[in-house]
Amino acid sequence: MLEEYDGIVYVSDMDSHELLYMNKAGCELFHVDENALSRRPLCYEVLQGRDAPCPFCTNTYLNESGFYEWEFYNPCLQRTLLLKDRKVRWNGRNARIEFATDVSGYRRAIAGHERQRDSILQSLPGGIARVDARDGRTVLWYGARFLEMIGYTAEEFAQDLHSKCLYVHPDDLARVTALMGRLQESGGTDITEMRIVTRGGEVRTLTTTFSYQDAASSPDGIPSFYSVGIDISEIRARQELQQKALEDACRAARAADRAKTDFLSQMSHDIRTPLNAILGMADIAGTRLDDPRGAGECLKKIQASGRHLLNLINEVLDMSKIESGQMRLAAEDMELAELVRNVLDVCGSLLKEKGHVLTVRANVAHERVRGDSGRLQQLFTNLLSNAAKYTPAGGSIAFSIDELPSLNTDVGLFECVIADNGIGMSEDFVKHLFEPFKRADDPRICKIQGTGLGLVISRSIVRLMGGGIKVESRPEEGSRFIVSLPLRLAEENAAAAGTACEQAVLVLVGDQEENLRACRLLEDLGLRAMPAHSAVEAREQISAARTRSEHVAAALLDQCLADGDEAASPQALRALCGEQPLRVILVREALYTDGDSLRDGVDAFLDRPLFRSTLRRTLLPGAAELPESALSAPNVDLADKRILLAEDNEINREIVVGLLEMKGASVDAAEDGRRALEMFCASAPDTYDLILMDIQMPRLNGYEAAAAIRARDRADARRVPILALTADAFPEDALLARRYGMNEHISKPVAAEQLYQAVRRWLL
Repeated sequence: MLEEYDGIVYVSDMDSHELLYMNKAGCELFHVDENALSRRPLCYEVLQGRDAPCPFCTNTYLNESGFYEWEFYNPCLQRTLLLKDRKVRWNGRNARIEFATDVSGYRRAIAGHERQRDSILQSLPGGIARVDARDGRTVLWYGARFLEMIGYTAEEFAQDLHSKCLYVHPDDLARVTALMGRLQESGGTDITEMRIVTRGGEVRTLTTTFSYQDAASSPDGIPSFYSVGIDISEIRARQELQQKALEDACRAARAADRAKTDFLSQMSHDIRTPLNAILGMADIAGTRLDDPRGAGECLKKIQASGRHLLNLINEVLDMSKIESGQMRLAAEDMELAELVRNVLDVCGSLLKEKGHVLTVRANVAHERVRGDSGRLQQLFTNLLSNAAKYTPAGGSIAFSIDELPSLNTDVGLFECVIADNGIGMSEDFVKHLFEPFKRADDPRICKIQGTGLGLVISRSIVRLMGGGIKVESRPEEGSRFIVSLPLRLAEENAAAAGTACEQAVLVLVGDQEENLRACRLLEDLGLRAMPAHSAVEAREQISAARTRSEHVAAALLDQCLADGDEAASPQALRALCGEQPLRVILVREALYTDGDSLRDGVDAFLDRPLFRSTLRRTLLPGAAELPESALSAPNVDLADKRILLAEDNEINREIVVGLLEMKGASVDAAEDGRRALEMFCASAPDTYDLILMDIQMPRLNGYEAAAAIRARDRADARRVPILALTADAFPEDALLARRYGMNEHISKPVAAEQLYQAVRRWLL
């Protein structure tokens, strides 16, 4: 039984200190063989490398009635051991038996948790205090920025205030005392504003949250009030300036009249520039019909100018909604992983074209949030594309999302940073950065296309969401845009919850911080993480697992390490696992890949940043598939599909018919809503697999036509997908389309990929 014990067991003579017995685990750890043990070595020489008995060897605490338990740091092993000793009779001798368990990892974990706790407290924006509820005055414990807020050092607080909350403003003391009394009776929490007097005599205003814990719930049996105070003195001071701000607003209104004229002048220029390119390149393409390559180049420039013109129109419409107070935010559940992927998909071509090195990192506890995913994507796309535009080719750009501590359990605080080492901005220009049409006076940016509205719209989106945006920049050094957003937390998918299983996963990715985060994400999923920071450690982890008869099911392997160290290659790691299968998932930087084809020995790719959801889908069998937007769209085959199209504009009708017929679809086209209704009613049931419906049409508009089709007394009228295909591009238009029975809303101009993805969603 002693031989099977996982820890160390040894028996020594209490008088001579001879080592009488040591189990197999102890012999292996201290490198003692049977021959050496038979010679009865002295225990303190073997175990501690001492030349004389240690104090414990000669102690008088041991007896035969129970174990004496203690902890000891063994300098030879450099480990902390939990020891249990007892006096026994061993072959007629007075002996001491000791059971030793290695608790080094446990102690390191506790120390890590304590450091993490201290870091979290230091990150809080205010101060924390625990007050003895028996007198309502004595501060038992404090943390975060408590001393900084009241203006005392620890010694001054103990000596001058006798560790009591005598800093409360005399005029607020009775009200705060009454609040604490109510909490003591009813429990729960409450929030109030109160004033304090600092050591220097300054009066500060705090918003303070109080909670009460009775003696039964307290770890030390002392009933206590816990409070978190945040200094809002500056906010109150700003409110006093609001009257002056009203006067400034009157002057700003007069300036706005002048700005309208400037706006029209600027728009005339910005609209005519891409229009000139479109018309001019169309003329040139017409003369190069016998030169496919030259005509193709013209068409690419027409498409680029068209996209620029569309972006300009969208931004002008957004500005109009902002200025009129009509911009509204949608509320929908979303995954941050999908949001980041969508942003990278939009900006990827520009980043690759300029050869930028992009680093994307995420450190969030909650991956599902509720908000306007479209506006968030617009916000980060604006900031990331700006970083790409104003950073010279081959520059570095970093995009990070971190979740900060939040006092509200229903809301997460997210800090998103986009930083570059581009041309930067002067301090004077940063002050005007969020003004419409403002551009720095720098000859290097004169050829960079832009409306000058993107940052204005971005700040408006952030403010609508209750967040903030700030900029740090230096000329020739680069810029940092820091966005702080409070986002309501959504319920995690049931499949995202951790499921206990026996799988172990080797983790060898990135730096120590990323490696640790990956391990935490895996443990959240119920998997056992085996961290390694080098190929040598990875091999040791696998070997140790085999010794324990533990199956290493998968390995998260950094692409850079796999490419640069043969010992960390998938083949090398698999060889260590023997006959046991090992899935190798290669973790790579976003965008910069060698294509989607799997290289030898690699089972799957994971793009940074790592999220719990993407790890779950990759590692856990039976996990949900990736969202459609995260997958590359396959080739769409519409053979044997018949589609009814209602479109009054002849050119638009020709475009949509051509795109659909290119994929094998049979298309019946109607020039207005009434004709589309007649064609549907005249067709046999289930003739049409899908209906595309323009909205603004003569005789019968798209809304009315869709409602009339849904009202027909036939089964296919209720189930055939009807998609709105319209230039009405606002969110309220999409809601209206659904009210009239349409399944989806597609805004014009319609790109081929956008049309195919929508059709694929409903037909394939």
